[in-house]
Amino acid sequence: MDDKIKSAYERAMERVDALDAPTDEERLEWKWIPEGKKLAAIAMRSATDVALEVNKVEEPGRNYLLKGLFDVLVENLRLPKGEHLAKNNERVLEVLTQLKPKAMEEIAERIRYVCNQFLQFYPQQQQEAHNQLKEHIQNQLEQMMQQQTGTPGPFQPGNIEARPEFQSQWLRVVGQIEEPYEEHLREFRNQIRLL
Repeated sequence: MDDKIKSAYERAMERVDALDAPTDEERLEWKWIPEGKKLAAIAMRSATDVALEVNKVEEPGRNYLLKGLFDVLVENLRLPKGEHLAKNNERVLEVLTQLKPKAMEEIAERIRYVCNQFLQFYPQQQQEAHNQLKEHIQNQLEQMMQQQTGTPGPFQPGNIEARPEFQSQWLRVVGQIEEPYEEHLREFRNQIRLL
């Protein structure tokens, strides 16, 4: 049994030995992208001078540090569905603007505009859609009961929002309401990644 394990180990080591040594570029990538991600996490939690930290890294590694940093920051841009997410977005925009002041100025304003539109219109859109869906499900259930019992009249099904048909349709409706806002954010994320 030990010979089989040893030979499997030996075969694996032979495959490892046959691999090409990593290039200098791969080494830089492996070292600095994770460091950029760590710096992004720190920047999100505190008022760190990110530009100062980035400038401490020499040029070949700095590009990879920025890639890791931008990857995390960009993914943290979300629809402001709560105060925490709104503050989070603002911190992301602050850090990105600190790093790329000229390039980020216009993009940051456009992101703020979309987020403000979301905050202004989304609650009303959501409430209207909720009421319409609730009424629609109520009507469907009343029609089903009328067909089954043969008697017309109001049907009191209890809590409609708790019903599976409501829940599944509600998730779809919420996604449809949020999609235009999400589409804009996706486009802005792509623009930032290209900076």
